[in-house]
Amino acid sequence: MPATRTGKRRAPPYPSSSSSANVQPKRRRNAATISAASPPTSANTSKTSQSRRNLSQLPYHILLEIFLIASNKNFLHGWPDCAFLLGVATTCKNFYEPAIAALYRNPSTAPSLRAHQLLETLRGNPVLGRKIKHLVFEIDPLLRLSTPGFGHFDVAGFVRLCTGLKELWLAHPCDLAPYRWSGPPPPWKYPSTLFDALEGVPMEGEDGNNAPIRLQSWRWNGLFTGCEGSQEITRIHLQQSFQSLKRLSIIYLLDKQIDFIPALAVLPRIEELELECCNFTPETMSNLPVAAPNLRLKSLSFINCALLESDSFSLLLLSNICNQLEHLKVANCRSCNLEFLPALSNTPHLRSLFFDGKYFFTLFIHNSTKPTYEKLLPLSAVPVYPPTLHSLKLLNLRKWNSEEAGAFLDGLLSAAPGLSGIRELSLHCILDGLDWRERAAVRDKYESKLLHAFVRPPTTHTSDKTFKGTAEHDRVDVKIDNARPAETHFGEQDFLEFENSRVTLWTGRGRGRGRGRGSHRRVRSRGTTSSTSFTVTAAGGSGEGDSDEEYVD
Repeated sequence: MPATRTGKRRAPPYPSSSSSANVQPKRRRNAATISAASPPTSANTSKTSQSRRNLSQLPYHILLEIFLIASNKNFLHGWPDCAFLLGVATTCKNFYEPAIAALYRNPSTAPSLRAHQLLETLRGNPVLGRKIKHLVFEIDPLLRLSTPGFGHFDVAGFVRLCTGLKELWLAHPCDLAPYRWSGPPPPWKYPSTLFDALEGVPMEGEDGNNAPIRLQSWRWNGLFTGCEGSQEITRIHLQQSFQSLKRLSIIYLLDKQIDFIPALAVLPRIEELELECCNFTPETMSNLPVAAPNLRLKSLSFINCALLESDSFSLLLLSNICNQLEHLKVANCRSCNLEFLPALSNTPHLRSLFFDGKYFFTLFIHNSTKPTYEKLLPLSAVPVYPPTLHSLKLLNLRKWNSEEAGAFLDGLLSAAPGLSGIRELSLHCILDGLDWRERAAVRDKYESKLLHAFVRPPTTHTSDKTFKGTAEHDRVDVKIDNARPAETHFGEQDFLEFENSRVTLWTGRGRGRGRGRGSHRRVRSRGTTSSTSFTVTAAGGSGEGDSDEEYVD
């Protein structure tokens, strides 16, 4: 007989008599709970099927918006993710039409081979041309160079096939920051056949005129206009294809002799105007309300316009053409400070305000990265913030003292209760004229106050009543120069001299206090016992008696 275990078998533990009546087996308890919560009736079954509706049963326009958002990967020129849309189109029969419409709404024309293949596809199936709403062609290399096997790209023939086109831009790599164009103008110019195609003028061998393409957005690049002056551009604007324009962008209009105001005055429906790298004189900007009195702008942008000044800009904002303004952007304009803020009293519908005090280096202007104005915002200028503001972004603010910065921040705090619609706030202040202690004092005084004034209270049951704003916490960014002291920063003029086991660090220029050229400071590496020392030479006064307390985070 097999051996048997002499140990006793333990019985499974049983609940006490007081709780045994309320405890059920796990499987039985789950079944009972489910049956009690939702009895299996036909009514509940129909409700469950309705709440779990199939995605393919959504209407066409909703699926189109979903695919447009899902395919937006922040690619160049807003081009969609073609691989994603093609995969979605082949997933379900109901997805095919909205996915293809999203694919052809703003088709990618880079590289050049893809643009030529797209042109062949449209010639074989002209119905697809109605789906194209936005087009961006890169001048270099698509329009300027020849593609092997295809030759030069026929941009006019492509545009003729896009009968539903709304936006047409011809882009160049120099259109992006830092806007560095040097040398003579490029040889490529706007072809006259392009404007004939937009107007519907038939080609050779065709009978009758085609309907003109009603554009809503167009960009002029001054590098490719050639000898066309304001009169020729005015003639083009008088065409039917340009009379429906709502958005006009002008870039690289560097010739001060070209008066673009008459060409702008003949566009009756312009609502958005963007001027980028344009040398408009202050007199030209002040004459705009007189030359175009019927103009009513909803969006106005000045980007990297070196001649824009606050005085002429304020007159423009106080005119009738800006009393319906909703979006205002002033970025990288070296001569424009914040003195135009009081003129915002004439913009009661303003929803977003963007100002950026960052400036780019150019090859023709000395110290082009520094502003030309003396003060960012004098004490005599009292800013006005319309109560309809939803987005307020003031970046890289500099050229002011502690008193002017304090007056500006106090004014913003006093205006916070009236800005009940603020959803986004970005404030970056640079107090480069103060030492680190004064900067820290300003930062400690205002950062927490600004956060509590614009951030909405938490949604928990124990909400903090000190938060009185309406913006989410991650949409509020306040920064008041929290960098380290300047003596710890080294630039391109710093170099090393090796002498035996010593390394001498020479700084040609600095902004720190108490350190001068020729002063040395001996420091040792932290956490090491090596006798190798580093001698630091910095700008300022004597450095032997300086304390390490000046080096703060």
